[in-house]
Amino acid sequence: CTVTVIDGQGGSDTESISTTIQNTLPEITEPIISPNIADTLSLLSCSAEGSDLNDGEITPIYQWFNDSTLIGIGETIQLSYSLSSPNDVVRCVATVTDSNGDSVTDESSVVVQDAPPYFSQEAQISPNTGIYTGTNLVCLAIGMDSEDGILSTSYRWEIDGATLGIGSLLTIDAAVTDVGDMVDCVAEIVDSAGEITTSTSSVLIENTPPVIESVELSNYLPEADDEVECIPTITDIDDDIANQVVSYSWNVGGTDATIDLSSLSLGVGDSLSCTVTVIDGQGGSDTESI
Repeated sequence: CTVTVIDGQGGSDTESISTTIQNTLPEITEPIISPNIADTLSLLSCSAEGSDLNDGEITPIYQWFNDSTLIGIGETIQLSYSLSSPNDVVRCVATVTDSNGDSVTDESSVVVQDAPPYFSQEAQISPNTGIYTGTNLVCLAIGMDSEDGILSTSYRWEIDGATLGIGSLLTIDAAVTDVGDMVDCVAEIVDSAGEITTSTSSVLIENTPPVIESVELSNYLPEADDEVECIPTITDIDDDIANQVVSYSWNVGGTDATIDLSSLSLGVGDSLSCTVTVIDGQGGSDTESI
């Protein structure tokens, strides 16, 4: 600024002074870490807003520290057992820098808690197809914990929440299961802090067709006026007896289990045979003749 003064007689004087306009430091809001409760497997994000009187809005850069160790750069970080442990303090440091190179920082932190136990191998049932009455099933899962290491796994078998058995092995029993049931293996692990994690695998029980073990005739030396009965022995491992449909077919005509030879025109030496077919409630079938 220059000042000049002139008096009434024309005398004058001039003086000047100058100053330099200083840069205004940018500003930053306190970073917000989300979620604010973290464990050793959490995905964390950090958010802050930066601004400057001269430059307007400024995008912050983010750095993540575990104590004084830099473990990540960017808005987010995926924690893992290699980056953090329970009770570690993870910090997000946000920095904004203006066009003149001046910067300010602010930070927030979270305390890392113990993560729940997890399965390095989810529950798996073997075999997982071709499951019939009498099939032996095995369930296997591997549980881990960041502090406890490999955990002991307990197993239970269920149908619609009802327990069938305890342990890793189960034999499908028609007394407590039906064709079409979905059998679940529930694997459970518990860490030293009492936290529980479960994993479930399921298989479908398929139908086993009935079997005609034998077919016999009530009379193997019939005469022309005798009655002869066709007698099958049928087994069904699924115990689906109530839904079975048994049909008969005689070579001389007739669809009943018993045939009256007096009603037929048969001669001495004519052959007589019976074919039996059984169909269960699921459509499985078997046929035998004599």
